[in-house]
Amino acid sequence: MVGYLLIAVFLVGHLGISYYASTVVKESVYLEYLQATLYACLLLGLSISPTQLIVNRLTTFFGKISYSVYLSHATIIIFISPVYPLIYRVVDNVSIGFALSRLLAFMVIVPLSYLTFKFIELPTLQLGRDIAANYSKT
Repeated sequence: MVGYLLIAVFLVGHLGISYYASTVVKESVYLEYLQATLYACLLLGLSISPTQLIVNRLTTFFGKISYSVYLSHATIIIFISPVYPLIYRVVDNVSIGFALSRLLAFMVIVPLSYLTFKFIELPTLQLGRDIAANYSKT
């Protein structure tokens, strides 16, 4: 029950900020603190009461590869950037061209991030565990 209450606090607070921030306060340190507090409520609420809509196999997968995505996305986007003008030449609608560009980036970033997660990050984590286990024995 507490988890759902915290999620509700996040939703109501975020909607309130979205509505009032544009009319009342544009830049405020207090607004940033409020947003951070609301996201903390969401995080705690989901950790107490994980809802299937947000915590599922897909979001868990992206959570696992998120560090690899973080490390590789900028390089991959720069590497595939010569393709973006070609997309905009073929597609007349700018919004559709943008969506296709993002889809292309997503289709390259996700598989490469999974590979780096599986073949670099996981073995390195295991190596760290092994070293720590050997160190703690001495």
